Amino acid sequence: MTLVRQQAHSWAAGEGRPLLLIDGPPGIGCPVIAAITGVDLAVIVAEPSAAGIHDLARALQTTRHFGIPALVCLNKAGLYPEGEAEIADFCDGNDVRLIAHVPFDAAVIEAMVQGKPVTASDPEGPVSRALRPAWGAVRDALDRRDRRRLVVIG
Repeated sequence: MTLVRQQAHSWAAGEGRPLLLIDGPPGIGCPVIAAITGVDLAVIVAEPSAAGIHDLARALQTTRHFGIPALVCLNKAGLYPEGEAEIADFCDGNDVRLIAHVPFDAAVIEAMVQGKPVTASDPEGPVSRALRPAWGAVRDALDRRDRRRLVVIG
């Protein structure tokens, strides 16, 4: 992970790219710690499942331990409304902003098969519509801190 990050930083600097997005693994183990080291913001992706809140709580605890601000994105919204409500309540109770409810949509799978981002393959679909304001929230959070490194956990 460290070598990949070093190469990514070098490439970004060489290309004049001010923002580096790291897609971190789920969980809280060594790979996550390696992914979040030195980042300016974490976006924790949570799913409304039996383990969703537990995983979210552990990821949030990890980011807070390292002093990294975090935002939460709810993935696969619409599949389990009770789980979504629990995650929203958890975020409210733990002073972490829930920036998006990204619906479950087969267009995501189709985009992956095509090797394209869903925002390119289905730009007006429900997932793309949910991701636009989420990206705006991420950019605002980074701009407020004048930071440039972001990790997505989950």
